Amino acid sequence: MPRASLIIASGICAVSRSDGKLDVIWPRDDIANSVAIEKVADAVGTGFSGAAFASVLIKDGTVIDCSGGKASQAGTGDLIAKVHGFRLGETKQGELTGWSSGVKPMLKDVDDNPRQVFSENNTFAAIGEEGAFFPYRKEDNGPWTEVREVKEALANANSFAWFQGGWQEWLVVVLPADSVSRSGVWTLDALAADRKTR
Repeated sequence: MPRASLIIASGICAVSRSDGKLDVIWPRDDIANSVAIEKVADAVGTGFSGAAFASVLIKDGTVIDCSGGKASQAGTGDLIAKVHGFRLGETKQGELTGWSSGVKPMLKDVDDNPRQVFSENNTFAAIGEEGAFFPYRKEDNGPWTEVREVKEALANANSFAWFQGGWQEWLVVVLPADSVSRSGVWTLDALAADRKTR
């Protein structure tokens, strides 16, 4: 039995096997994009932006983009060492790169070798190598803007997951234990205020 690792990202869950295959296991493995992902050979990882959009990293550093059930060679311009999301990756030198114009304005602000990067539709967030949090939003076709209150409240986060449903958004964040007075559910304003007192 080949060794495997679990990949959980926005909208989908997959298993990356040591034999170069990806198995989409949740929420549905029968949708067109899941089928396209599972057909890619020599895969070592993947990054998702919802179930209909994924980039698959190949052992040789090239990338296959899967969108709407169709797979195509990505025009990354560089060999990629890690995929963070759909059309968003990291070179062997640790530099963030995007082969879609959508996220390029924010990439110059994030440190090399980021701890984590998330991008979906009108949301972009990253944790830099030194712990700085980089949150950006855009409204419809407007420009990307930094969300200052999120940046301050989540500084030095170790990791995060961004969830959206209905009209609500949730962040699950791992912060250093000594940077907050308690664990649990917070509003953003209350968390920011608590962290300013520490």
